[in-house]
Amino acid sequence: MIVFLLEEASIKEVIGAMVKSLYPDWIEGLNWLALSFSGKSDLEKNIRKKMESWGYNQPTFIIVRDNDGGDCESVKAKLVGLATNHSGHDFKVRIVCQELEAWFIGDLDAVERAYPDSKAAALKGKAKYRDPDSVGNAADEIHKITGVVTKVDRAKQIAARLSLDEGINRSKSFEIMLRTLRSFAAS
Repeated sequence: MIVFLLEEASIKEVIGAMVKSLYPDWIEGLNWLALSFSGKSDLEKNIRKKMESWGYNQPTFIIVRDNDGGDCESVKAKLVGLATNHSGHDFKVRIVCQELEAWFIGDLDAVERAYPDSKAAALKGKAKYRDPDSVGNAADEIHKITGVVTKVDRAKQIAARLSLDEGINRSKSFEIMLRTLRSFAAS
């Protein structure tokens, strides 16, 4: 079983869509479970508690948090420190650079499939979108492109259309998450 500990509800939409697409036979609650929290501090406050109290299905925990302009290595080190416990559960920490919407900028074709009037695919050649993980205000950019304010609504629409073929998404942090999810196919 994989248990995702996620910073917020919008990433839960994306992770859920990815898992359902990669593993259509998996049952939510049996093979995988995604728990979202109310931001970084709520996630960090609950990591140890969730991992230490988990008593069934020998899960692997995957902790996912936005970088939000922080130093990736120190953010990851902090999360690893919080997750290191005596429960014996395996875990992985994955950092979204800089924020979830960078994954959407990494696949502007998916954004356009979700919002055809956005003409998002035409933006792929723009310099500021070539390295989505370096876009510091990706949520604002996706808001401008789609016209949709609510992060969860955008995530629902775009997540279902993201390409899960390796090398398509320009976001390196998305590709790392995709490889992480694919690694469970053998287990």
